[in-house]
Amino acid sequence: MPVMDGKTATIKIKENINSKIPVVALTALAMSHDVVEYSKYFDGYIVKPVEINKVREVLQKYIINNVTETTISQEKNSEKFQLGQNDIFSINKIINTEIDILINSLEIDRISEIANKILEVGKNKENKKIHEFGQELMDLFDSFDIENIIKKLKILK
Repeated sequence: MPVMDGKTATIKIKENINSKIPVVALTALAMSHDVVEYSKYFDGYIVKPVEINKVREVLQKYIINNVTETTISQEKNSEKFQLGQNDIFSINKIINTEIDILINSLEIDRISEIANKILEVGKNKENKKIHEFGQELMDLFDSFDIENIIKKLKILK
């Protein structure tokens, strides 16, 4: 980084006692002494050349751990007023998968497939709520918003 190195930036971020922001380093160096040094400052690290599965694995670890049950519960309760039990049943019927497995594995391709199926069901049943739910899930997928994807999927439990 041109103005400040990663260690200094991380120290500044973590100075705030309330900061729970995970910081993951992206580096070309990964010797054993480097890894020890990284663990002093960063919550994790990814080594170049970047492998998408490694990025997903590292990021999911921190994103999933930052989703609070309170937030999920609030989201679930507010969403259920919009999405009725029959709507949720219709969605679950077409998904044909365990939501817990999908939430824990976060198979991105599968989430896209499910969002498309939900959109199709909403369109076929002329159900605006189901269609909107599918569109919101697809938008979250497109923006790689893992935290809110998890929230959306937990609504279906």
